[in-house]
Amino acid sequence: MTSDAVTEKVLTLLADATGTARDRLHPGASRADTPGWDSLGSLGFIALVEEEFHVSILTEEAMEIRSVKDMERLLLGKAAGG
Repeated sequence: MTSDAVTEKVLTLLADATGTARDRLHPGASRADTPGWDSLGSLGFIALVEEEFHVSILTEEAMEIRSVKDMERLLLGKAAGG
């Protein structure tokens, strides 16, 4: 999966988890500027990502996710065996 495809899928999952309209989200979106991306939104977002990408996100990794780019880097790293 390409980086762009991962970003698009992550944005769609974030929209689902936070209730934010997909067209209001962008690749640079962060917790600070995304309505609904609070602690509960984060849990839902991580659960959706784990299910969609068939990965497990450790608590330590989850604590570092503050933006769409953070999630993208984590997923691409896992895909590369990291």
